[in-house]
Amino acid sequence: MSGSATKRCRAILLTGRALVALLCTLACVVHAQRPGDAKGNGAKADAEQGPERGAAAKVEPAEDVQADLVKMQPSIDRAIDRGVENILSRQLRDGSWGNRSPQYRNGQTALAAYMLVKSGVSAEHPAIARALDFLGKELPGETYSAGCQMLFYESLHDPKYHPRMQEIFDRLLSWQAQGAWSYPWTHAGEGWTTTPGTPDLSNMQYAALGILCARRAGLDVPSKALKLMIGRTLEHQQRLSLKAERELKRYGKPRAIGFCYRSKRGYGGEGKPTGSMTAAGVSILHICLDALGNRVGDRYKTDIQNEIDAGVRWLAQNFSVESNPNNNGWLYYYLYGIERVGDLLGIDRIGDRWWYRDGAKFIVGKQRDRGEWGDESETCFAVLFLKRATSAVTGGEPSKPRDVWTSDWKTSPLAVRASGHGEIVMWVTGFSEKVRKEHAEHGLRVARVEWFVDEVKIDTIEGSTARAFDLEPYGTKYRFARPGTYQITAKAYVVAPDAPLGCDGPLVEVDAKGLTIPIHQVMAGWMKDELDARDRNLLLKVPLVTRASSAQKPHPPQNAVDGRQATRWVCDGKDEAPTLSIQLSRFVDADRIVLEQAVASPFEKGMFDTIRKVRLKLNDRDTYEFTMAEDVFEPSTYVFPRKHKIKRLDIEVLERDKGWAWPGQAGFTEVRLERDRR
Repeated sequence: MSGSATKRCRAILLTGRALVALLCTLACVVHAQRPGDAKGNGAKADAEQGPERGAAAKVEPAEDVQADLVKMQPSIDRAIDRGVENILSRQLRDGSWGNRSPQYRNGQTALAAYMLVKSGVSAEHPAIARALDFLGKELPGETYSAGCQMLFYESLHDPKYHPRMQEIFDRLLSWQAQGAWSYPWTHAGEGWTTTPGTPDLSNMQYAALGILCARRAGLDVPSKALKLMIGRTLEHQQRLSLKAERELKRYGKPRAIGFCYRSKRGYGGEGKPTGSMTAAGVSILHICLDALGNRVGDRYKTDIQNEIDAGVRWLAQNFSVESNPNNNGWLYYYLYGIERVGDLLGIDRIGDRWWYRDGAKFIVGKQRDRGEWGDESETCFAVLFLKRATSAVTGGEPSKPRDVWTSDWKTSPLAVRASGHGEIVMWVTGFSEKVRKEHAEHGLRVARVEWFVDEVKIDTIEGSTARAFDLEPYGTKYRFARPGTYQITAKAYVVAPDAPLGCDGPLVEVDAKGLTIPIHQVMAGWMKDELDARDRNLLLKVPLVTRASSAQKPHPPQNAVDGRQATRWVCDGKDEAPTLSIQLSRFVDADRIVLEQAVASPFEKGMFDTIRKVRLKLNDRDTYEFTMAEDVFEPSTYVFPRKHKIKRLDIEVLERDKGWAWPGQAGFTEVRLERDRR
């Protein structure tokens, strides 16, 4: 090759390289200026394009997914109903839910009550009223409980709870340490008595939910707290190597960055990014950025939105509904986090996955026989996902009331409806098309309607055969005395269709298909008393020692005198004469004893032995026998014939019915000595 030809080839090669460099530069500029980033919608654009921009990811058409959801809706509704019934049945005597108690006095109760309200349980329902009483007794002592309690109060949409929300929010802000939140240094549940502990993104997430609810209630949220929280949240992002950063910049690829439980500057290092913590990080940044609004400039908004986008891309690349990515646990906590990301950001897909459809299908399939998905928290998270609860927090439509039951017009000749909780109102809504056609000539002439509960007649409502039925309700109401599942039916007696006008008979019977109504809660008188039971218990006011004839390891005798419904003493299954002994450090004056059986919630009914009769021995001298309350859930009170000065108390179980889950095991959640204040 000649010298001039060689020079021409070199020039062409250099020109080609320059062209490639120019094209790469233009690609980077286009990526940096894409509309989604400039307007804060990058997460939605990226999340719905797939894990890799430009990848030919196959995405199901929205029409097919919607058709799937229509088919799934009945099973989703059933799963929600069963989950709600499960949580209702687990409420303890004092109105609380006991999971992770005593570490979180208010946390599980607030979470359960929030889930129930989001699922359509009325604020007047006894379960909600009792939860409100329990939560009103003490302020929350740590971040999780505060966040959950804010969610619950805000879900009620009642301004009368705003002062309480302000108290909790002030406390929550006071716990912020250098922009972050953590467990207490000493022990979760003991309150902020010392220097806060090591921050983590999970605690920060529930602080952010408190901020979200504070805004919804119209409370002031300081800009400084929001900016500090954003800064500390970004410290929990995984760190990319310099090589990885260069590669992304070189090829113009968008970043996909997950979030970790601990920050890179915290104790134990950053660890691996996980699905649950990335969902938390994205949610925190979005909540805080949205709360700042116009208090920050466009450049700041764009920078933070880019980090939100990066987190959503990580979720897209690692998406799963069957496991928490990079973590073997906390599955339903993670799925509730995915629900929060999807609804806060307004995205139906994360990557090429329709997150709600896929998650709902998995969750419905994993529900257990008694309506739960594990412990109380996991069941709440599962139902909140299915209800898409976050969208309602941010302005969606409220759930329809749950305490309404209606007979099917197609299968019930007489259509009826019932509504309420504890006290049920029931009424006639009409007759089936077949019955109406049979009586088309003269109309339906109703002589009377009879109402039944479990085949026992409770009321008769008189009608008139002189005129045709015109949607008269023929209603009545009934107050249930005990929890249980009941069958409500009705019978309408109408003039036969071939009887001439003016005749009172003959009468024919038109039956309503029965309504099955679960009554988990009735507001019994003792339930109100239970709220202050701890304050009345003389055993909690003096040092004492407990002993028992036997005890299951998780249920030692001291649990029967700790003032908590979530703990209990339970004897060994082979103990033929279970006895609990309490030795006080000094005499106390008492005129009654209250015993509460190991069954602390309707969910546990029949699982332990049901104690029927006990013997009491006071000070090794005075002996009394008494029969326990018929309802195992109700506290059993025995009033002494006279007031006693008591220093030693022995309680021996004399008679009991075997339990189906743990036969032979019996005991007490609480033993109380009380006296009149007169």
